[in-house]
Amino acid sequence: MIGNDIVDLSLSYKSRRTLSDRFLNKLFTKAEQELIRNSSIPEDTLWLLWSMKESAYKVYVQQGNQPSFAPTKFRGTISGNDQSYVTADQSVYYTSTTITGNYVHSIAGLEPKTSYSVEFLKLTKSNYQEQHQACLNKLKAIYAGYTEIPTEQMVVRKNTFGVPQLYINNLKADFSFSISHHGRYAAVVIRN
Repeated sequence: MIGNDIVDLSLSYKSRRTLSDRFLNKLFTKAEQELIRNSSIPEDTLWLLWSMKESAYKVYVQQGNQPSFAPTKFRGTISGNDQSYVTADQSVYYTSTTITGNYVHSIAGLEPKTSYSVEFLKLTKSNYQEQHQACLNKLKAIYAGYTEIPTEQMVVRKNTFGVPQLYINNLKADFSFSISHHGRYAAVVIRN
């Protein structure tokens, strides 16, 4: 299982409410809020924690847990040695994060060094459905490259928890992936 989340910083910085107490209390634990407030770049730390938590949440739901909006249930810990993680219930989700001048991108897995491949896309469409379709098309192209199965035989369906799964000729593929898009950026992550 793998999860990922990407945050377009140009969109996120436009929202000035992100550092308000009301916003922070809704999404972050007291310890996380302290990290944000004490950071040299608070908004980057905020979106770093958010992307870590969101990517971990995707793995949490893949494990069969009921989807729910409970961001403070997921507690992010940032470590300078690339061993950052998120905890929820009794589970630990190990994360790896990249911060550029354009986006924050996190990947979460159940092992400290989950092996994965990531493909980034620069999106040209602003419509959510078109962005989502671009991610699905990229996912299918990647899988076709691995298997030589034509993309026309592939379809992505969500299970009862809303987790996307790849099907080939109506048979579920044993293929762990995660897609994420926000603003101008998208990422397709595949577990190796």
